[in-house]
Amino acid sequence: MTPVELPYVPILLNETFITALWDTGAEKSFISEEVYRNYFSYRPRQKTKDRVVTAQGAPCSHLGRVELQIRIREFQKPWEFHILDNMQYQCILGIDFMKASRLTLDFDQKSLIIPDNLIKQLPKEEKPVDIDLAESKLGDEQQRQLKALFNNFKGLFSDQPGLTHVLYHEIDTGDKGPVVSRPYRYDRVKQGIIDYHIDKMLRDGTICPINSPYASPVVLTRKKNDLPPDSPEAYRFAIDYRKLNGITKYPPYPLPVIDDLPIFLTPTLCPL
Repeated sequence: MTPVELPYVPILLNETFITALWDTGAEKSFISEEVYRNYFSYRPRQKTKDRVVTAQGAPCSHLGRVELQIRIREFQKPWEFHILDNMQYQCILGIDFMKASRLTLDFDQKSLIIPDNLIKQLPKEEKPVDIDLAESKLGDEQQRQLKALFNNFKGLFSDQPGLTHVLYHEIDTGDKGPVVSRPYRYDRVKQGIIDYHIDKMLRDGTICPINSPYASPVVLTRKKNDLPPDSPEAYRFAIDYRKLNGITKYPPYPLPVIDDLPIFLTPTLCPL
């Protein structure tokens, strides 16, 4: 008898990547005690008198419930999860979540269907690609052909940063605890610049509010431009992740020899 392939869904809980089991036999949604302890122990755990049993009627060790922000592709919503000890899966999404979210799992296509009314549609606008070739060594006809090439694929260019949910990045810190650094002290002008960049990234959807046991300070680095020192665009907004880098476990793989790269790239280069 061929074993049944269980439906797993990649999700984000409070911006932490988790693999969840899509379980139509579960009335509620659950996370394991290990997941709660490793990632969400900073979130308050609420006591509950709810009793949880398995499909066979065996009682489960119920440790309480916690509210977390769940995100699946374009869908996101705060949701209550029950914490179970010795649970086999990281997370279980039950009928309560399926009903409220109205998400549908297509077993044949192995895809998750999100209703159109739950997705924020953005107007598609393709602007001509503006490219400056004044300093290039190309002739007039070559410049015309290059500009035509860029404009044939203008949908690939944007002045706004993109966002993808195809892959999720994980940082392996092993058994090290969270690192916390206090914010650096800035004067009123630079603090206002920091607030400007944070508000802009919130509006653009680049970042979102989150409660996390990790904290790293903001660093403003001066750009090489002629803007006055009180201009927000005169600085590059960065984060000092040196403490986090210090406990990060890097995957072992051979590093390329930098001196060899130009040799391999030479046949593909063209003067502009």
